[in-house]
Amino acid sequence: MPVGEIPKPQPEGSNIQNVEQIQEAELQAELEYSQKVERSCALLLQNPSVRPILYRILKLCSSQRVFLHDLEEQIQQQPEYAGVVHPPYTLIQWLVDVEALDCFELDEQGADISPGQLAGLTADEADDLVADWAYLITSIGQDTLEAFDPSSRLTQTMNSVPERYDTYLEVLEFLTEKRSLREIDGLLRGREVLMTGRGADDTPIKPSF
Repeated sequence: MPVGEIPKPQPEGSNIQNVEQIQEAELQAELEYSQKVERSCALLLQNPSVRPILYRILKLCSSQRVFLHDLEEQIQQQPEYAGVVHPPYTLIQWLVDVEALDCFELDEQGADISPGQLAGLTADEADDLVADWAYLITSIGQDTLEAFDPSSRLTQTMNSVPERYDTYLEVLEFLTEKRSLREIDGLLRGREVLMTGRGADDTPIKPSF
């Protein structure tokens, strides 16, 4: 605006419209973020065989960056990894794909490589520039970690059907010693609590459930 020019008055409704646009944009951003968290949580829900390892990876990357080779080594040392057919890198990449982890490309000195440094390079030149990778949890991953925290999941399970609360406590007390599934079945078989929330065919819930 030229010096001395008097600004034109804005329509009275323009400020209100701007506020509404800002609020709408904020709501849209919250919705998109919520959908990303749901997608991240769905990854763990839909892969129960590797869910403990995915959770462990998020936990390992929750306080500081972890180099790829260190992270792969720590994953392989986890007792839950026994029997997992996927290599550690695949599981890490799954979490990167759903934006639960950030991946940082590093040069030989361990410094971050910016997109500008890669601009104009061929694929081979870019590969030569990248010497290592590091990973750190994102806010999406942190929310996923909290959603799958064992304590919060246990509390949710205990409170989901109040009629079963005392039975859950009894089972936990029973399992302070190592027990077989048959022994647990014997503890619960025939109890009235198994009639709470019958199956689709109106049969009692099995103790294993």
